[in-house]
Amino acid sequence: MNHQHNDIPTDFSSMVSEAVDRRTFLQGSAALSLFVAGVTLGRSDAVLSQPTALLTFPQVSTSTDDTFCVPPGYSALPLVSWGDPLLPGAPQYDESGTQTSVAQSLQMGDNNDAMCLFGISQDHALLVVNNEYSNLHTLYSHGGSAITADDVLKDQYAHGVSVMEVRRNTTTGFWYYLADAPLNRRITAQTPMLVRGPAAGHAHLRTSADPTGTRVFGTFGNCANGKTPWGTYLTCEENTNDYFAASSAVSPTPAQQRYGLSAEDEYNREWFRHDERFDLVKHPNEANRFGWVVEFDPFDPQSRADFFDPHWMF
Repeated sequence: MNHQHNDIPTDFSSMVSEAVDRRTFLQGSAALSLFVAGVTLGRSDAVLSQPTALLTFPQVSTSTDDTFCVPPGYSALPLVSWGDPLLPGAPQYDESGTQTSVAQSLQMGDNNDAMCLFGISQDHALLVVNNEYSNLHTLYSHGGSAITADDVLKDQYAHGVSVMEVRRNTTTGFWYYLADAPLNRRITAQTPMLVRGPAAGHAHLRTSADPTGTRVFGTFGNCANGKTPWGTYLTCEENTNDYFAASSAVSPTPAQQRYGLSAEDEYNREWFRHDERFDLVKHPNEANRFGWVVEFDPFDPQSRADFFDPHWMF
């Protein structure tokens, strides 16, 4: 959306250089939260009596039209869409659904509901977007009726997170993304990650592929996000149970039932058929390795993404 406000810092490098230590910040903010809670509880009437400014643009009318509506005086253009090229060698999006997993691994991921903007300069930034899930009827030319091993890999590459450089056209005010930019990155359901915190190495996280219980492949079901004060990006995994199923009739354990795991492939993604780590029969601990918070440095395309337990930071 084009608007006249500008909240991107002009000198992001100075912000990074002054970034606080993670542990110190969280310990301090926890103490501050308690202090503020104590103060505001005693002054609730004074706080509530303060006037609040309303938004100044006209309300958008309620509508069922299949269009994007903005207030009068504003305009909007698409910035980036699923399948747009992000990394070197990426082909243009082909709506036929016949593109391979390799193509998807280099392109913008699918559905998103959260994004963060990391400023670089006045008119240059990093946009980090979660890719929560995919729509099989548009992902595949066959609509999901004959899923192959490469189809599953393509689906996994459509999940995760997309990182891209964006710039603002100083004439029009609109932002546009940069294909093949140095900081562009895809993190998918196949990206190697490290487990950090008290859970790292726990018996319930160990598998035949990872007997240490510390290295996980991929992130998916990414919903919600956040930017940390120390300059990293957080994405949260949800509904990860939907991606697991069983190759033979089994009854989920009480623990698996508690986390919503089922022998049935409810959404017919068939990951368990072509990537055996999603088979509850062969790898019952794999499901324990998802449903976490993932953190990574968006300014370093070579940096590792980590699963972490928030308790480790205190």
